[in-house]
Amino acid sequence: MPMDRARIGQVLTNLLANALRHTPAGGTITVHTNNTPDAVTITVTDTGDGIATEHLPHVFNRFYRTHTGREAGPGSGLGLAVSQALAHAHDVHLVPAPRLNLHRSREELRSLSPGPSQRGILERARFSVHG
Repeated sequence: MPMDRARIGQVLTNLLANALRHTPAGGTITVHTNNTPDAVTITVTDTGDGIATEHLPHVFNRFYRTHTGREAGPGSGLGLAVSQALAHAHDVHLVPAPRLNLHRSREELRSLSPGPSQRGILERARFSVHG
């Protein structure tokens, strides 16, 4: 199935919006891409509080917000649920990661066996994110 640029862009926008919302002033958000013959992986890492392990099974549930999510500002708890649905429609997997060293959180957008057109779209998305 060909990827819809707008929808994959929406997924990336949601991941970056979450990172911005949960990264303190002076913090860092990093977008890393890795292209292999089998997959394209985009990792969004931030220096925010991260996702506590007990919340990982629920982060893609509609309307789910952690305590820190509610403190971070307005939101409905739909962003990651919508992102997950859009990702699944494109055979893309969103993988939340628990708190890492230095209180970093990570979310990956992974497309298994991307075709040439899919790889190109994700590469262009990468450039628009960095640009």
